[in-house]
Amino acid sequence: QLRGLVPVLASVIKSNPQNEDTLSDALWGIAYLCEGPNLQITAVLEEDICPTIVKFLSHTLFSIQSAALRIVGNIVSGDTLQA
Repeated sequence: QLRGLVPVLASVIKSNPQNEDTLSDALWGIAYLCEGPNLQITAVLEEDICPTIVKFLSHTLFSIQSAALRIVGNIVSGDTLQA
């Protein structure tokens, strides 16, 4: 069921909404999913949102930066191929 959330959250992130709270919530949703089993990290990687997430590391809002950083950290803590 959680894998079904990834495409929805990814589409919000890719659309870069003007509402920064929405963007932050979507990023945190992805971050929490990446804390789960490696299958969930793979689901995030398959959505090809990593380049977008990396761009958010330099966002002006700390809540967006920290969510993006958490996602990156969670992904690199996966298996060797994911990292």
